[in-house]
Amino acid sequence: VAATCTATGLTAGSHCDVCDTVLVTQTVLPANGHVWIPATYDAPKTCEVCGATEGMPIAKPSDADTTITDDVADENVMGAIRDTVTVQNGIAKVESETIDAVIDMVEGDTIVLPLTQATGQDLTGMEISSEALDIIASAGMDLVLEMNGMKVKLDAAAIGAIAAQAGSDDIEIMASEIDASALSAAQMAALDGKTVPVLVAAHILSGGDYISSFSGGVATVAVPFMIEDYDVENYKVYYVAEDGSLELVASEYVDGVFVFSTGHFSHYAVVYEPVEQESTFPMFSIVILVMSLAIMLVFREKR
Repeated sequence: VAATCTATGLTAGSHCDVCDTVLVTQTVLPANGHVWIPATYDAPKTCEVCGATEGMPIAKPSDADTTITDDVADENVMGAIRDTVTVQNGIAKVESETIDAVIDMVEGDTIVLPLTQATGQDLTGMEISSEALDIIASAGMDLVLEMNGMKVKLDAAAIGAIAAQAGSDDIEIMASEIDASALSAAQMAALDGKTVPVLVAAHILSGGDYISSFSGGVATVAVPFMIEDYDVENYKVYYVAEDGSLELVASEYVDGVFVFSTGHFSHYAVVYEPVEQESTFPMFSIVILVMSLAIMLVFREKR
């Protein structure tokens, strides 16, 4: 009996046809477990073997949450971070004592942790204890992280989804600009020939597993990037899937920062795609032709 995703199986055994003595004992085979295909905008996480689903399709925000550019922390919050947060190998470690201290200083529904500014160190991510994340989830608050000038905002729904999936394991939230060499072959092929000034990798890990979907919650990323105002419409942000497919995401350019919102974390590319301007030459030519004909007719009548 073969094992399935959720049920155990049995190896083949044998017995004596005469006295039923067991000659080969059957061994229980463990369940195989699901082979998950990550959730997409159209479908929840799905097992490619048995078709079982889990969770919800990825949320696709229609607008970027530009309020992230307004979220700032005061000196008291930075003091609490300096007193309680440790940094190792570019990762800031945030425990429940940090959140307990900061949450009492917050006016509103957003906790802002300016980690690089407070610690004075280059950071690629944050490790937050499950207890600390549970405090934020229970309070129903948003969380904003600042790391090396980049900001990441997780709304209350995303915080709750991450806390539920992580259980008792600590959570690593990583966000940084990367080089194209960090992409898969399929991703690099998808961006080949395109002008890509900025690539961002954003990931959440817990217990060695990626948490990619926020079950309807929204994450927002703000990436510093200076362009001229007249050129803004020529830039777009794409989600770059592992299979090389590109999905346009909601984005805005605000005061030197590209802001985009998404329902999951992965790789994202800021792509320069010049908007084709409609040529005015054909209409201009018609106007000149009509004027020329009118002048010729007037001249002919005068003769």
